[in-house]
Amino acid sequence: MSPSRSPSPSPSPSPSGTPVPPGSCSVTYTLTNQWPGGFQAEVRIVNRGATAVKGWQLGWTYGNGQTVNQLWDGSYTQTGSKVTVTNASYNATIPANGGSVSFGFLGGWNGSNTAPKQFTLNGAACGA
Repeated sequence: MSPSRSPSPSPSPSPSGTPVPPGSCSVTYTLTNQWPGGFQAEVRIVNRGATAVKGWQLGWTYGNGQTVNQLWDGSYTQTGSKVTVTNASYNATIPANGGSVSFGFLGGWNGSNTAPKQFTLNGAACGA
């Protein structure tokens, strides 16, 4: 009896959202509360394009060592000063022509807590 060959699993592709044309989105980063060593912020992404964004990742880099500690309405990763937030299943689509999604988080800081000024949405520059 010869051994049967079973196919090896193929790697799953990384999820990627709809490409975003440059200049078709804007981000508002609002510090809603701050205390010694900590803060709360809200981030709003507006899609100014004519096509809905289906699946999104928003990225930014902190300039003063801030950290994200807890986030709602999405999930996050942080490597050093670079933060990436990925949509939750229920807010994965940002409607076209002014549609928006928001998320909030708690963070930590030491020294100064300046807001990031540059954002990327699905890898494309997004205005602040």
